[in-house]
Amino acid sequence: MALPIFRRSYTRVLLWRSRRISAHNFLLINAVVLGIAAALAAFALKGTVDGIQWFQARFIGSWIGGARGIDWAFLLYPTIGLLSTVSFARLLPTPLGVGIPGILYAIYRRNGLIAMHKTFSHLITAALTMGFGGSAGLEAPIVNTGTALGSNLGKFWRLDGEARKVLIGCGAAAAISALFNSPISGVIFSLEMLALSLNIRSLIPILLSAVAANLMAHGLNAAEVILPAQYDGDAYAIHTLPGLIAVGAVAALVSWYFTRGTNWLEDRVLRIGNRWQRLLVAGAGLGVLVFLFPALYGEGFGVIRSIMAGQGALLAEGSLLYEATLGSPWILLGYAAATILAKVLATTLTISGGGNGGYFAPALFTGALTGWLVARLLNTLALTPEVDEGVFALVGMAGLIAGVMHAPFTAIFFIAEITQGYELIVPLMLVSAIAYLVNITFEPHSIFTKQLDRQLHKLMTDRDSRILHGLSIATLMEGDHVPVRENENLRHLIDAVSRSRRNVFPVLNAEGHFRGIVQLDDIRGIMFQPELYDKTMVAEIMKAPPAVVSINASMEDAMQLFEQSGAWNLPVLDGKRYAGMLSKSKIFNAYRSALAGS
Repeated sequence: MALPIFRRSYTRVLLWRSRRISAHNFLLINAVVLGIAAALAAFALKGTVDGIQWFQARFIGSWIGGARGIDWAFLLYPTIGLLSTVSFARLLPTPLGVGIPGILYAIYRRNGLIAMHKTFSHLITAALTMGFGGSAGLEAPIVNTGTALGSNLGKFWRLDGEARKVLIGCGAAAAISALFNSPISGVIFSLEMLALSLNIRSLIPILLSAVAANLMAHGLNAAEVILPAQYDGDAYAIHTLPGLIAVGAVAALVSWYFTRGTNWLEDRVLRIGNRWQRLLVAGAGLGVLVFLFPALYGEGFGVIRSIMAGQGALLAEGSLLYEATLGSPWILLGYAAATILAKVLATTLTISGGGNGGYFAPALFTGALTGWLVARLLNTLALTPEVDEGVFALVGMAGLIAGVMHAPFTAIFFIAEITQGYELIVPLMLVSAIAYLVNITFEPHSIFTKQLDRQLHKLMTDRDSRILHGLSIATLMEGDHVPVRENENLRHLIDAVSRSRRNVFPVLNAEGHFRGIVQLDDIRGIMFQPELYDKTMVAEIMKAPPAVVSINASMEDAMQLFEQSGAWNLPVLDGKRYAGMLSKSKIFNAYRSALAGS
């Protein structure tokens, strides 16, 4: 009973939408709804991770963040998290897919279609991975959740591929806005990291979604300043310029190591064919790293807060070398450098071993240590007037985001927002620019595009390819081909010919499912023989088309079908139902128009 009632209500909403509200305004309404949903998802994810870690601290043993001794349980926690994550992912109907590359693949190869289970599966797997000490970030899982919500909301309302991509951008912006209390950087992240090409009209829904998510986070009391900046008003002065340049250069070097080290280790871990063996190897390696470097446990924001508060010695708290670092500044500096190197390995083991997490928070962690390490070295050697180590940690985070992600604008505004350190916008710009420009000289691809195949990267950077993939089958297909039924006779077909301006006639069955086509050339020999009108059935005349194309396919797939079949027109199907005809000439015209306007 409930399903028919739902269907009737759904139909009424569609009719109301078509009669009373424009498509753009309808998109704006959905953007706000999506922002609220993404904020609730971010709230649930953070709360679940905190709950799992509280349970460990309360009932299993101590964990990072407070005064404690050496915790041997760190050797076991990561394997438990990876095992739980992989076991749950095995129950899903399609592969989970982690990180930003999966979203990019959906946008540029699947016309913005993302599996329904990803609206919740990333929340569960990320909570299991990070709750048990996975050394990655929550941003990729929550962005995957937000984009999946956007894609499936667009699919529910039967929006075309372009509208779905706008909602995907809304989901990404809302997720970052809610998780980090950063609406501006959420919008920039959506545009810069997902490489979306949108006009001003399409940008408005993304802005609204980010605002709605941030307001919802405030309503839930979850919009805290994650890393409150702590520095004197004179922290940014001319004497800091050499040190800032040094931070930018070192951040570029560390970014290169981050990208190359991640890909090198990931290739080797993924060569282990059996997923359970891979999980155990990665879990054991991660456990050892977390045991030796307790700061690697989880996202590491607690450690960053300690550094910014002038308590850098807490970096080694709980490790075997903690007492030694208290007695020697050089041992502490060496331990910090080793932690930077180990963080990249720990993050790669977490993700390639089957865990769910992102590289954004690890880049922040590594950048904070890089900036702090440069500042502490300058102060220890007295190479320059004393510099603020907290400020250098902040700009170091921006340098790593710019270098690793190749996203300098995201880096600048993100650090300014999550720290409320807007006075440091100039140092952030300087370090981000240096890190980005130096890094792209040696590493032309970001860590995300490097994980994609070369063809997909070409789609994101080549103008012609991007224009082609910006075209939507649902928008370009033609709906004026007169259909006929397979159980009708030739008389009905002749009547359809008289009413049509087309030479191709789709053939449907009683349920409206596509069965084949009839071309005008197929009936020229019998259309002037009235004695056959009632004897010859359409089913006897129709034939299978050279190929059919799904309404949800990418334009690249459609062009491949045209190339392989040699056809000039192809039927478009929505499941089994006929939706329209796709013409190669119309694609070429749309392509030329888009090229002229680009």
